[in-house]
Amino acid sequence: MIKGLPSGTTAGITQYFELRRLTATILCAGMGVAGLMASAPAIAYSSVYVFGDSLSDTGQFPDGESGGLNAQRFTNRLGPDHDTTPYGPVATQLLAQKLGLSAIPSTSIGRQQAGLLDGTNYAVGGYTTGQIWASITQEGGSVVQAGTPFDRTQNGYLPAVGGMAAPEALYYINGGGNDFLSGQVTGPEEAVSAAHTLADAVDALAEAGVHALG
Repeated sequence: MIKGLPSGTTAGITQYFELRRLTATILCAGMGVAGLMASAPAIAYSSVYVFGDSLSDTGQFPDGESGGLNAQRFTNRLGPDHDTTPYGPVATQLLAQKLGLSAIPSTSIGRQQAGLLDGTNYAVGGYTTGQIWASITQEGGSVVQAGTPFDRTQNGYLPAVGGMAAPEALYYINGGGNDFLSGQVTGPEEAVSAAHTLADAVDALAEAGVHALG
């Protein structure tokens, strides 16, 4: 018996292997991004738009200890102690650098307080697939909750641009882990539903004119 599936049911086993196939597809997409990074200098994109969670977040939250434009993140601290040392770049920053572009956060509280322009990275640490979808498709869908009075909300990407995506830009979308960590996914059915939510976000971008999606 496969753990988490109804014992001996054909539907359950089929669903399990559909999920495994979907996971493999997502992993292959990630490998494609790695290949893109290797060949990036030959590709001319106008900008890179990012949607996701902490693995892609480049600094939406303020750092209460360091202050200023320093941002709190949740992944990839450098050594030696990996606790108080600075954060290293995440994949989206490395990708943007390879392209000669930037991955500045879109809804940064620190940048707003400093009077600086917002960027194109809508990824926020802690986001589930539903929140990633909202950050692309919904008015008021880009939300950073750092605790009052430091919460910030603005329109998701497509409402912010009038539903017309920048055609010469590269779009990167990644997520799903927080659906498991938050308890929203407890079995194959919920996992497939989360994957469909992310696919709906991709469809929305494609319908708005996106051609290059990683």
